[in-house]
Amino acid sequence: MSAALLVLLPTLLACGGSKAPPVAAAATSATTQEPGSGSFPTDSHSQTFVRSLTALDITNFAAVGGNSASVIFSHLSFKKDNTWSAVGYFTADDEHMDCTESGTWTMDPAESDTVATINWIIGKTDCVTRTSGTETRAQITIVGDSIEVASR
Repeated sequence: MSAALLVLLPTLLACGGSKAPPVAAAATSATTQEPGSGSFPTDSHSQTFVRSLTALDITNFAAVGGNSASVIFSHLSFKKDNTWSAVGYFTADDEHMDCTESGTWTMDPAESDTVATINWIIGKTDCVTRTSGTETRAQITIVGDSIEVASR
């Protein structure tokens, strides 16, 4: 299936990837807009973070998890044009329903080459329990070929 991205429900953000280390959000700074690309902070940490994040195919990411229901993204990717997409499934008890999701993302200046706070907005979703227009602010830490998420 093609890669598609995620946005987490604000109350269940910490379920993704792995651990969720806490860090304060960074202040805003200048951004750049190039033809065919997105708008991101221009500092070196931010540019390195964007290159690293957009190079990942994040697999088996728990977008929403809880008691007996979960939304798992089999493939999640962030694009350099400020879009993201995910393909995965909703599961609850014995139910399993495939779903896709996509939207937009922006970021504050990165705290380091591997840590930045981003805002995700769900543009389209057919995942049970998820709603278009939902916005989530999260600190993303790139760890190897995956990410750790902490709500902000």
